[in-house]
Amino acid sequence: MANGQYKLRAIKNLIPLIAKVNKSLVLTGFIRTAEEIERMLNDAKISAVAVSSALEKKEREHYMNEFKTGKVKVLAAPSVQDKGIDVPEAELGIIMSANHSKRQMIQRLGRDITP
Repeated sequence: MANGQYKLRAIKNLIPLIAKVNKSLVLTGFIRTAEEIERMLNDAKISAVAVSSALEKKEREHYMNEFKTGKVKVLAAPSVQDKGIDVPEAELGIIMSANHSKRQMIQRLGRDITP
């Protein structure tokens, strides 16, 4: 899904599934994509927020807490940093960023999703 328009179309097709689960995490390659996913899901009446380095630390912490408590149903976050983010449990994970190899994807998953 290297082409951005196809990624967003795929998310649009997944809206019914995203709506059924309690919490979802969408990992993207870019902040802009995460923000577009946030808009798309909120337009579909699914509470979503893009969490990235574009936000202040307190804002990120606030939104992570909102996700933990269920007030926010979807977190969209870029995974380009390779540092990872600690997130509360999610029922559905969608990875939209391209990786050069299967091994790199597995390594990135381990960094992005920390139990």
